[in-house]
Amino acid sequence: GPFLSLQHGTILVQYSLKSEPDLNTRNIAVLEISVEYGKKVVATQAIRSCDFQRRDVYQLFDLKTTLDKDYKGVEFRIMYLGGPDLYFDRIELKGM
Repeated sequence: GPFLSLQHGTILVQYSLKSEPDLNTRNIAVLEISVEYGKKVVATQAIRSCDFQRRDVYQLFDLKTTLDKDYKGVEFRIMYLGGPDLYFDRIELKGM
């Protein structure tokens, strides 16, 4: 979920995540914004271990997209790919 209904326009989704930082460039997760109850992905971003700056501190990852029309079934997903533990605190949605 949360399967929101959103009007067209630009949105910014901030994912608050925490993991152990290291120099590994392997992807550990993929962030996605999907619409139509998961049928269509409108934004995606890979997250790597080396993207984390400090140990035991939540960090914001921004994912921005422009919705070309009004959508139902909007959800914000985190696909964990394995590797170091990944912790999720919250997601914030901001209209632009």
